[in-house]
Amino acid sequence: MRHKITMFALTTFITTLATNNADAAIGFCSVTTCTGGEMYTLNTCADGSYTTKCYKTPSGKIFKVFICTSCVRGTLGEATLSELIPECNSLAPVSQCCDACDSASCTGDTTYIAHGAGYESKSTRTCSCLNGCKVTSTSYRCAAGYYGTSTNGTTGCTACPNGGTSVAGSNTSITSCYLPTGTKFSDPSGSGDYTGNCYYTE
Repeated sequence: MRHKITMFALTTFITTLATNNADAAIGFCSVTTCTGGEMYTLNTCADGSYTTKCYKTPSGKIFKVFICTSCVRGTLGEATLSELIPECNSLAPVSQCCDACDSASCTGDTTYIAHGAGYESKSTRTCSCLNGCKVTSTSYRCAAGYYGTSTNGTTGCTACPNGGTSVAGSNTSITSCYLPTGTKFSDPSGSGDYTGNCYYTE
């Protein structure tokens, strides 16, 4: 029995499929005949015209892929085989009916933006046939007043001690933290105001 999946439901289908096959082998998918095995039909062409081709995954599943030649909804573009079949490690282009995406505005953040207490992030984006304007990469750093490095935007940054501050972008260690000019101090040698930035040491 064949099941046609339109563009509306395709993203949900692929996400569910990727989750269910998280432990499945990822590798080369071979072209095969469209008979036998467990059949999945991926169709973004809707009511447009298309040809079909079947692929067998490393785990033995068979996918019938609709290769669009015209579109009723969306515009003709390309997705990769791995986007259509998560188990396939292939960047081979496959013609699909793509959602609209403005590539001029789908560029990403021009500067770092707040990403929770103590963190900042900067993302790049690109137009994807199946997912519209898609985040392709995100970098993280510690915000001003913190120090360290972060790869996920939730761990790795620590607040500068004693109310100190730091400059975002160059604050990877505690020596980046400082008490600014004019901060009052009091120690066994006396008290007063710092006449310059007082940096922390390791």
